[in-house]
Amino acid sequence: MFVRYWHKFLEMYAHIDIRDSIINNVNRMIACKDFSYGYVFYECPNCDHYHISGLSCHSRFCASCGKIYRERRANEIAKKCLNVPHRQFVFSIAEELRIYLRLYRDLYHELFKAVDDVFVYLIQGKSKIAKNDDRELGYISFLHTFGRDLKFNPHIHVLMAERIIDNDLKFKKYDYFNFESLRKAFMNQLLKRIYHYLKENTSKYELVKFSRLRNYLYKQLKDGFYTYGPKLKNNTKVSIKNITRYIARYARHPAMSESRIINVNYDNHTITYYYDPHEDDGLEKNQKQGRQYVTESVFKFIKKLIILFPRQLFWRWLVCKNIFLQKSVI
Repeated sequence: MFVRYWHKFLEMYAHIDIRDSIINNVNRMIACKDFSYGYVFYECPNCDHYHISGLSCHSRFCASCGKIYRERRANEIAKKCLNVPHRQFVFSIAEELRIYLRLYRDLYHELFKAVDDVFVYLIQGKSKIAKNDDRELGYISFLHTFGRDLKFNPHIHVLMAERIIDNDLKFKKYDYFNFESLRKAFMNQLLKRIYHYLKENTSKYELVKFSRLRNYLYKQLKDGFYTYGPKLKNNTKVSIKNITRYIARYARHPAMSESRIINVNYDNHTITYYYDPHEDDGLEKNQKQGRQYVTESVFKFIKKLIILFPRQLFWRWLVCKNIFLQKSVI
């Protein structure tokens, strides 16, 4: 589909400043394993058998090359996980805030910092003992910029070990999370961080406009932003690796796997694909919406994909205080 429509897409949207990294990665993906760009020739010294392999593109946009990277990343992260129960958290933002993360990419960092703030507040709160002990949780944070339906929807996934560590490097079980406090604290911290960012980097007009939106959100979302954190059903190394593979898969992978594409109609220039709504997760069969099918223009589909181009992976894992703290931003 990209081989056939990419250059026409660039002509249609010539008036839009598409990032060079997107153009370069898409071009590399199109040329992946194309023999005209080079290949490796293997020949058996004892018989006439041979094998020719095209060169991989190593593009973040390539479903084939991205799969290898994803597996490697999941394995490395799973090795660092403690042999204790874990749970997965999801932190979502209000729909009205998405445009700000589209316009100001540095706000992704503020989104991560807001999640960090929430866990510090959760563990230490107003307790003098907890603050003096400097108690911390160990977790890995991942950014997803979209949902299964390909709509722009930035949110944070967190893989959390149910343990806290203090200044004496002592681990203690921690498996109770007050979600009412989490939701409200996340909303408060994120709105505060966005406000300060806009104050430093935008006009007074933009700041006033955001202040009005902030007041509106406080009135409308009295329970805070959506936060979800179920325990893993099977807390083993295998399940931890599987959940890590799930939440890390978009670090170097396009927003949709090829297996979800049902058909590309080159006569009508349309594509048909499916997705299973997040809202169905955990529901009984008679309560689910069921699999959703979408047919749309290939140009609209390509536009969605490049907007959701894998931008960033951030992961943080604290094994023990001041001894092993690892961060990575791509």
